[in-house]
Amino acid sequence: MSALSGKVAVVTGASRGIGKGIALALAAEGATVYVTGRTVTPGSYALPGTVGETAAECSRRGGSKHRQPRSAWRLRPGHGRLADLG
Repeated sequence: MSALSGKVAVVTGASRGIGKGIALALAAEGATVYVTGRTVTPGSYALPGTVGETAAECSRRGGSKHRQPRSAWRLRPGHGRLADLG
């Protein structure tokens, strides 16, 4: 069993940089990861990366992923409450 199996995480700014790194690390440990970000369409921003690409990589690393563009998200039914992992 993975360390974060059954846990839910929300990561903002997950299109690139630190947010993306955190989302991928949580997914690798088995968490269900909700990722948000402003970049949805490839090439629409000067830097590479989209929230959809991060979501797909989270899935490949073993975590469940849920992509929500921008900040318009809410938890899916049955995923319970959020916990502060810090």
